[in-house]
Amino acid sequence: MRVKTVSQMKGTSHELSDEPAEGTLIRKYYDKLLINRGEWIFIQIPGIAPKRQYNELITLRDNFGLEIETKRHGCKPSEYRLRGEWFGKIYVSYLKD
Repeated sequence: MRVKTVSQMKGTSHELSDEPAEGTLIRKYYDKLLINRGEWIFIQIPGIAPKRQYNELITLRDNFGLEIETKRHGCKPSEYRLRGEWFGKIYVSYLKD
């Protein structure tokens, strides 16, 4: 679920955004996940360390309400899929039944 940061609660920051800002790394991840809703995909951006990639995906989960599932393959890159998204109290599932 989308939650506010401390600065947003104090009123010293902008309100929560529905989407990450254009041209940012987190927006690249966001776009790749939304294009492939419910499908397993590899997200590999050259020059980005796996730890940073993981942190960006956590930010998408915490600040933008995306539910992201991870499938690990040992030393190989992980696969990710967008299971659903929170819009306030409403949850929209992207998995095919």
